[in-house]
Amino acid sequence: METKTIETSLSLKQLGTEIREAYAEVKRNLSRYRKTKGAKKLPHLTEMQKYIIKAQAAFKKLEAKLVRESEGVSLQISDEIAKNPIGNYSKLMPEFDRIDEILASIERGEGIEMRKSYGEMRLARGIRNRILTIKSDTRNKVKNQIAIGRRREEAKTARVIRLDEHRRQKDLRQQHIAQSQQRRAA
Repeated sequence: METKTIETSLSLKQLGTEIREAYAEVKRNLSRYRKTKGAKKLPHLTEMQKYIIKAQAAFKKLEAKLVRESEGVSLQISDEIAKNPIGNYSKLMPEFDRIDEILASIERGEGIEMRKSYGEMRLARGIRNRILTIKSDTRNKVKNQIAIGRRREEAKTARVIRLDEHRRQKDLRQQHIAQSQQRRAA
């Protein structure tokens, strides 16, 4: 299903099926997500997000389809009134008001959804920035640990080299002393 457009050729039943399937996948991945730890959560998080977007798109398409059909319902009500104006007028005229209330409610809901979406967008942006900061801090810690490890290795190597040089100098001194003693003795 195309998630970036609101128009669809799917029937109401097909949209209902899309919503149920997306709900089932979200539920399944949510269960798996809760059971796993650490980085193993990422595939389930990715799948859940994919199906949440799919469900949201299906709901929006369903809502758009119902809004479009409300015009047809209004025409049907008008036709019923025209068939029997006296009997149906007082009974069916309030239905126009109900349709208007439904559409006004959808309009208000869309405004609320836009504000919530903006809030979610700001929240996601903030969390994303914190995650990037955590990533950067982790990278810096690892680099520091690697640098400390290298410095320790270099220090050990330098210490070994100094000890080897010290032993070599000591051995040379002892050889000189032994040669000097041999010359004096001879």
